Amino acid sequence: MHAKKISIFGSTGSIGRNALEVIRRNREKFHVVGLSCFRNYELLCKQVKEFSVKYIKVKDKEIRDKIIRECKGVKVVDTYREIVEMSDMVLMAESTAEGIEGVITALEKDIKVALATKEILVVYGEYLREHYDEEMDNLIIPVDSEHSAIFQCIQDRKREIERIILTASGGPFFFRDDFDGITVEEALSHPVWNMGKKISIDSSTMMNKALEIIEAYYLFKTENIDVIVHPEGIVHSLVEFKDGALIAQLSVPDMKLPIEYALFFPETGRRLIDRLNLKNKSLNFFEIDREKFKSIDIARYVLKEKGTLPAVMNGADRAAVELFLEGKMEFKDILNVIERTVKKHKKINNPSMEDLREAELWGYHEVRKEME
Repeated sequence: MHAKKISIFGSTGSIGRNALEVIRRNREKFHVVGLSCFRNYELLCKQVKEFSVKYIKVKDKEIRDKIIRECKGVKVVDTYREIVEMSDMVLMAESTAEGIEGVITALEKDIKVALATKEILVVYGEYLREHYDEEMDNLIIPVDSEHSAIFQCIQDRKREIERIILTASGGPFFFRDDFDGITVEEALSHPVWNMGKKISIDSSTMMNKALEIIEAYYLFKTENIDVIVHPEGIVHSLVEFKDGALIAQLSVPDMKLPIEYALFFPETGRRLIDRLNLKNKSLNFFEIDREKFKSIDIARYVLKEKGTLPAVMNGADRAAVELFLEGKMEFKDILNVIERTVKKHKKINNPSMEDLREAELWGYHEVRKEME
């Protein structure tokens, strides 16, 4: 059996680095065809050399030129399509929705997608379900720990799903009374996961759960989605079935497990994470204070209204996080400005790809215009 040809978009981020560690330990199973990054060209060049990668995609012209000079023999391509068409599977791990072109190419070419970029489904989920419904069910394998957990729970289950329960760690501020005076350093200090800046801030506001609710809807076709806080990060999500059975996936919090599960699917890989020891361990679950973490209600609102609103929410969140990291916004204002932006948008029903792209950009620029 030939090695599976893998391309990783976002290879220098947390998910991309973990994916290459999985491949590093299974070199006989995988061949890395293509990589992409945003700006970390030094790490990308190291990855290219280690895995003998022939194709890379980089958007920034300055970074492209540096890579061409430093990574001899590599071909820099302009589109996702050129790399996707040479792959058996693509891992989409970039932190924006720009990779939609690569996902659509994969769906059209019957190529599996290990999807770690929740923003793609938040912005374009309605369009994808309208045009690629069957292909999504057959080809997309979720990599987010919560959605991977759900995917694992429903394999070979003939029962009908009643409800999905997403777990949340609660981030660094779940037990804090207010959001006054929170610094960037505090917001980036996640108690369970080691993640990039954008997702760490989203976790601290629980906007990541808002995004994940929408992602779960488009992956699993149910609006019956609840969120519960589980600080230990051991139960990664649960599925309740019509007959009353509740099935959960548990493991130590390590992203190598959902990444490996997706890359090997439908086969199984080897153990790469520590064994979970439940002896003398407590598992706690809490309801979310939805006045403090209004992100959950924002998600429910945009999911009810659909159209271009999920895209607007995503763009507004992206801008708000950037402004907070730049020191131009207080932490306590992030969710308020996202909510205001969503509410002021004039929704377009049955949106085209261009409508969704423009709505996401509108949300982004509307927030920056208001706050700067």
